[in-house]
Amino acid sequence: MYSVPFPSYSAFAIVILLGCIARIAFVGKTVGIERDWIVISQSRGIDLNRTSRASLSNLDVNVVMRRINIDLCCKLAGPLFVSVITIPSVSFAAIFLAASNISSLPFQYYFILGAQTFP
Repeated sequence: MYSVPFPSYSAFAIVILLGCIARIAFVGKTVGIERDWIVISQSRGIDLNRTSRASLSNLDVNVVMRRINIDLCCKLAGPLFVSVITIPSVSFAAIFLAASNISSLPFQYYFILGAQTFP
């Protein structure tokens, strides 16, 4: 019978806990930053006090459709891209993804700062 050593259980528990924390952080970021950026960018030049209800409902439909299209394309293209870069080797994919995440971090912080100061 094969027995798993205790450090493996604790490492697995730590990975699961970090995954839960990452998911909660992702949901918080989505709600805090991405929730209103399309609405704000689409309502530029529109006086929301003088706009008819029909125009606002069309604006809402456009916002929802664009958000759905952006989200669905990213959710489909991301795993496809990762599966393609794992063809040479899994370690290459891990190094490539880590390097791309680290190199994009300054841009993400810059754009988050810009979104917070957007009128």
